[in-house]
Amino acid sequence: PAAAASAADSAPAAPPLLEGADEQASGGARPSQPRRPAADAGRKALFKRLHSELRSGRAGPAEVRQVVDELRRRSLLHDPRDVVVTISALGRAKLWQEALALLNELERSSSEPNVFVYNASISAADRGQQWQIALALFGEALRRAVGPDEVTYNAAVSACSRGARWDSAVGLLGQMQKGGPKASVVTYSAVISACEKGRAWAQALAVFQSMLEDGIVPDRIAFNAAISACSKGAQSAQAVELLAQMQAKATKPDATTYTAVIDACGQGHHWRSALALFGEMQRAGLAPTLVSTNAAISALRRSGRVDLAMDIFRSLEAQSLQPDAVTCTTMITVCALGQHWELALSMMAAMADDALRPDILAFNAFVGVCRDASQWQRALLTLGELPRHGLSPISATYKAAIGAVAAAARWVEALHLLGEYSCAVHGASGAGPSAALLAWDAQAALLEDLTLQSGIVSRACHDGGRLEVAQRLVESVREGSRAAWRAEFRAAGAEVAGS
Repeated sequence: PAAAASAADSAPAAPPLLEGADEQASGGARPSQPRRPAADAGRKALFKRLHSELRSGRAGPAEVRQVVDELRRRSLLHDPRDVVVTISALGRAKLWQEALALLNELERSSSEPNVFVYNASISAADRGQQWQIALALFGEALRRAVGPDEVTYNAAVSACSRGARWDSAVGLLGQMQKGGPKASVVTYSAVISACEKGRAWAQALAVFQSMLEDGIVPDRIAFNAAISACSKGAQSAQAVELLAQMQAKATKPDATTYTAVIDACGQGHHWRSALALFGEMQRAGLAPTLVSTNAAISALRRSGRVDLAMDIFRSLEAQSLQPDAVTCTTMITVCALGQHWELALSMMAAMADDALRPDILAFNAFVGVCRDASQWQRALLTLGELPRHGLSPISATYKAAIGAVAAAARWVEALHLLGEYSCAVHGASGAGPSAALLAWDAQAALLEDLTLQSGIVSRACHDGGRLEVAQRLVESVREGSRAAWRAEFRAAGAEVAGS
């Protein structure tokens, strides 16, 4: 079994636990009928393609399906060993439906699926993002008493990780420790990774400690999984301690390791430690990745160190790194802290030029910059661009936009935005908050915040010389009259239309 780390999210991915499952089946039963030389040559040629081109990833799903269809057409899939090889190839090509269809065909024949067939089938389901099916197959293997081995358990643990079922992964490890096959470092790494994905940092550290007590030496993947779990749990002290243990055991940290520790320090507002680790990483001969650079910038942003965040951002060009959407969004929030309006505008333009898709967080941050820079017109334009990007405003979006227009005493626009916000909170029919807003905040907090925003808009009306509107809005809020609010909103809408 092999394992790999995912640099995309700075967290180790669950290892590909069934590499070599087809080789495991080399001791399978021989076919009962001898093959003719021509048929045997054709079979060898097809399986050579599965073993070489298709297995190495040089062929796509269409080519895998073509070879498997030909094997079926020639009735060459009777030997369980051949079935294992074929299911493994289908799994790598993410053709999990075809892989499970082949398992069903084998079950309907006189051949009984062995442990190697189940291992390949569970892995195929897992790679196809079908973790429930993978776990169901594991249960079936147990019921049939086919003798699940370490690979079987590892594949089931990987499925638990994909389904955020860290508790089930820990339970499977417990079964192995109570008389099942001996767990290896691959098993422990996969269980820790499942805990990390489930944001269960305490359980991840408990599994890591259990591995040490079992006499298993953790490798880089195990350390990275545990450190990433600490990062997601904002446990900076534990992450730094694990890095120290890693270095003491002469296990060389990689960029993923440093990125996770930097992120953990950033979440704990330990910007000096984060910056020191970013420098240590480079002194160790590891070139900064975009992910590690983003983590360093984010750590400095959380602590309000705008100057240092700007310095690291400017170093991207020297490192031949191209900013991505995460970089731009983080830098826009940095701009909000340092009132760098022009740079924030260039960040938004860069995302558009590079075909990056800004998310709602990027738009929220930019509208906030517009508010602080007294750019209320740009704030409204940005709010109007959301539908074109397939996005809907959330509470933070409305608050930033209301703040921008209210600060400029644009009472009509402020009242109009408050009306939109109210409709989003209560729903167009008054039945309840919109799904988009509920995804971010609880309804009670939204209603409380809506009252606060009403006060801001009332002040804008007052500053705009509309004392009577300000007074009516204050009274409607005091009375909790939703109908009174909407009357003022409709009046504002009529004035906007007439202006």
